[in-house]
Amino acid sequence: MNNPDIQILDILKKVEKPGRYLGNEWNAVRKEWDSASVRVVLAFPDTYEIGQSGLGIKILYHLINENPRYLAERVFSPWKDMEKELLNSGRKIWSLESRRPLSDFDLLGFTLQYEMTYTNILAILNLSGIPLKADERTSEYPLVMGGGPCVFNPEPLAAFFDFFVLGDGEEVILEILEKFAALKSQGASRKEKLAELAKIEGVYVPSFYDVKYNDSGTIARVIPLDGAPEKISRRVVEDLDKAFFPSKPVVPYVEAVQDRAVLEVFRGCTRGCRFCHAGSVYRPVRERSPERLFKLAKEIVSNTGYEELSLVSLNCSDYSRIKELARKLVEEYKGKYLGISLPSLRMDSFSLDLARMVQTLRRTGLTFAPEAGTQRMRDVINKGITEDDILTTASYAREAGWDSLKFYFMIGLPTETMDDVRGIIDIVMKVLKKTSMKLRVGVSPFVPKAHTPFQWHPQERIDSLKEKTGMLRKFLRHRKILFDCHIPELSFIEGVFSRGDRRLSQVLESAWNLGCRFDGWSEEFKFEKWKEAFERSGINPEFYTSRLRQFSEILPWDHLASRLDKEFFLSQAQSAVSETTLGDCRWNDCSACGVCSGEIENKLYGGGDNHSEEPFEFNKEEIKSLRKGLYRIRIKFSKLGDLKLISHLDLMRTFERAMRRANFPLAYTEGFHPRPRLYFASALSLGYVSTGEWLDIELAERREALEIKEKLKEELPEGIEILRCREIPLRADDLQSRIGLSLYNIELVNVDARLFSKEIIEEKLSQEETPLKRKDKDVRLGEFLESFRIIKFNNDFCNLELGIRVLPTGALKPDELLKQVLGLQQSNFGKIERTALLVREGAVWIEP
Repeated sequence: MNNPDIQILDILKKVEKPGRYLGNEWNAVRKEWDSASVRVVLAFPDTYEIGQSGLGIKILYHLINENPRYLAERVFSPWKDMEKELLNSGRKIWSLESRRPLSDFDLLGFTLQYEMTYTNILAILNLSGIPLKADERTSEYPLVMGGGPCVFNPEPLAAFFDFFVLGDGEEVILEILEKFAALKSQGASRKEKLAELAKIEGVYVPSFYDVKYNDSGTIARVIPLDGAPEKISRRVVEDLDKAFFPSKPVVPYVEAVQDRAVLEVFRGCTRGCRFCHAGSVYRPVRERSPERLFKLAKEIVSNTGYEELSLVSLNCSDYSRIKELARKLVEEYKGKYLGISLPSLRMDSFSLDLARMVQTLRRTGLTFAPEAGTQRMRDVINKGITEDDILTTASYAREAGWDSLKFYFMIGLPTETMDDVRGIIDIVMKVLKKTSMKLRVGVSPFVPKAHTPFQWHPQERIDSLKEKTGMLRKFLRHRKILFDCHIPELSFIEGVFSRGDRRLSQVLESAWNLGCRFDGWSEEFKFEKWKEAFERSGINPEFYTSRLRQFSEILPWDHLASRLDKEFFLSQAQSAVSETTLGDCRWNDCSACGVCSGEIENKLYGGGDNHSEEPFEFNKEEIKSLRKGLYRIRIKFSKLGDLKLISHLDLMRTFERAMRRANFPLAYTEGFHPRPRLYFASALSLGYVSTGEWLDIELAERREALEIKEKLKEELPEGIEILRCREIPLRADDLQSRIGLSLYNIELVNVDARLFSKEIIEEKLSQEETPLKRKDKDVRLGEFLESFRIIKFNNDFCNLELGIRVLPTGALKPDELLKQVLGLQQSNFGKIERTALLVREGAVWIEP
């Protein structure tokens, strides 16, 4: 490993997915520690696969690292097995890039994306040795900051954070770091640093505010201390076209939840859905120009090798130049099978033409959110779509070639009746009847959020929600419908913290102490533990969920300004009750929400062909012909160092993306999801190194073997080396089926010399009839062991070479074989290296 740390290696050997914790991915940034005046570690309180999918952490990570004065590294919540190993070993959790303890950094910044990750925040603090409570930290510890959508009501976390940042992080982070660097050089105290940071617009220091409560439990006053401002306003990027966006994002080895290139086409939404928190706190709409987007798209795809580009926003089909952008991308990447996905779509701005465009190169999924089943309910929430929009969009998708759709609905919305819930059943069955498509229907209980028109409204009770989900499950039982529902109890806890106050910090700490982790994962959520935490704290959770708040009540987040007027939320709450809708201010009258001020306003790049009737046409047969396999290349490579800790599937993705970055004319398979024609000889077990791996690739155009070797050398990560490369006949025998023998070099350590000797090992490995177990089946040693040789034996160390046959049914792993034959433990194995994969030619074994 780079900068070898035997303890870290020992820990990684024991966990399920060690690739989560490596930090040497493609495009990861590793700076000299001493070169930075301020060092930041960005933390996402969920697994690597979820956190590395987040757009915010990508932007901040690369923005900070582009500045030579600063350094940013990453850390994610360790999974349960990793947390256990860290606690058992006494090792502190480390940052991915430098593998330093988090306490070595100046700033520890958490992404606050979801309330149900809050216990993970405490777990990370605990594993890092940083005191949980902000008032218990001394100058030796980093300042703990938070950003993201949940900071618009961070009060339940106030005890654990030094400060929060409201709004667009890229607008303010460098300003924070610049001021922090100056304060650090001056030797400022912790309190002095916070006092100065609090002067930056968008920075909220909760310790500078005292909260008083009424006897009823509601808030009486929020009192600023030490000259702190009465209100903190969020920071807003005025011109997204000029804002930083990473063109060389990190490419994970481990498959991320959103494992694709991401391009933010615009930020904000003015549709005015009354339940939507993001629609409030990201206003106004700010688009990037199609020219900027196209340039960024080309750079990102070139620098990552991703096979899919996701155009993201709160509703990407609302981008004013979406058809123009989609046409250019399809034309640019024809024959390269780059999938263009639009993960967030509105049904009233989706067209047949757009549907045809996005599935031209590679078909990706389509997801829509009608949210409610009746028109009355859609008017209450101001969704702005009709039943005709829903049915027409489904028909467009069917006509364009899709055979399945995803729909998302909510239950428990304000004023909802059982007739409205039955409306979900009705509209789903109408879509099914009209299209015969497979439908995945997801239903979530509505959770009221701060800074929305429904922030005063009670959350529906668990028993009522269960009655509604039961009815939906019963009547949506159909072979073409896959129904899924969010757990009402989980939504209940989310609702407590989404509109909670500072008193909930004791509940949160208690739940963490009781073992609550990864609460957003239904299989990990422990409702009984949460109920116990509330009982221990003497707090009734229904105070935060079940009551109707008075419009005159001081809300826990009233001193935090989203820039939308409270009067606007109040008027919209009243309009919901009267079922009155509000138009989108992009093409209707101003909605008087209060967000626009000076240069902060809607910025659109209209004038494109979004409403053009010109049909989209593309020759799919031409695309297929461009990617037909005509040449075959055989590659020998090694897999060493850290990369022994990534799986075979991770290795396959690594090669695919390296070849796309190298711009090789890859041949592809047929079907809806074409894959590059890459054929690996044999999967290498996790934890093994190898100097004898083989891979065949098919190309649509000839490339010289030397060119391929040299280009791959530039695009593959450290740990993979191309050893040999040659052209072979296109119709050569399948590589995997020809491999008949694997050679391994194995180091055995800490062997008990009283029980083992060279002679004993030789004798036991010579017994061909020794019974073994392979996948619960009885086999013989002689079936698999072709040869063995003791290279070195010295006291408690033994170096063995094993030749293990690869049968049509598979092979035995060498460590499993030796465990059964010699009675060894996993701790007895040092390095295991596969030195060769061989095929039989007559009576001899040779390389393929």
